[in-house]
Amino acid sequence: MWTNELLKNNAKACLKNYYWYAVLYCFLTYLVTSTISGVVMSVLSGITSVIGTIFSAVFGISSTALGAAGEEAGSDAMMVGAGIGMVLGMIVLYAIVYILTLAVSLVVSTFVNMPFNIVGLNRYFMVSRTRKGDINDILFPIKSKQYKNIAKISFFYNLYIILWTLLFVVPGIIKSYEYFLVPYIIAENPSISKDRAFEISKKTMEGEKMNTFILQLSFIGWSLLLCLATLMTFGLGALGAYCLVPYMNATFVELYTCLREKALTNGYATPEELIGY
Repeated sequence: MWTNELLKNNAKACLKNYYWYAVLYCFLTYLVTSTISGVVMSVLSGITSVIGTIFSAVFGISSTALGAAGEEAGSDAMMVGAGIGMVLGMIVLYAIVYILTLAVSLVVSTFVNMPFNIVGLNRYFMVSRTRKGDINDILFPIKSKQYKNIAKISFFYNLYIILWTLLFVVPGIIKSYEYFLVPYIIAENPSISKDRAFEISKKTMEGEKMNTFILQLSFIGWSLLLCLATLMTFGLGALGAYCLVPYMNATFVELYTCLREKALTNGYATPEELIGY
């Protein structure tokens, strides 16, 4: 049976051997993925601005024409119709922008953020338990020649959580814990099938969701301290996050190590599926 103290002590013991390398790799990975995400979102922003301009022009012309016609005819109904048209136009515009933003965010997360900023770093912290990891471990999704499968599982991982969250917030939170192990499973075995990755995570996380939540909550003190430092140092305190991230990642890899043993012991997964790292 694992405890928060046990996991954190194990994480600290491992981190002693490679802590500053971990800080560097976490920073570089975040820098690259956030830059790519920023470029893509900037392009999206430009596209939505163009759409907004077109909508504004179209509905502006329409409302002017309807208003003029209404004044000539002396009809209040035409003026009301123009107002309703503008409101509907804005609703359609915001709906398009929201859907585009959601879709692009899903794509960026599927092909960039999750494969490298999550799965790649998971792999790095996994192998660093027994040997010195390096940048090749973060590039594991490509090096393993299973990038396509990792991206596929990443897509459905994000999509399921988004859809459950849109349905109701609480089910979305529950599902995020139900699928908690998926990014670790594919970091261990990138060729595993989508259905098995989700099935193993779902079964293994039974009875572990609240404990995992409490483990995450145990880092809130550090997070609040970093927020305070950021405010007091005009943003420089945010750099401290890169010192905290390796500790958190190493701790959750220790959690996964315990839970994968549970999965193997209880027959939720086979040694051919959880092949080791």
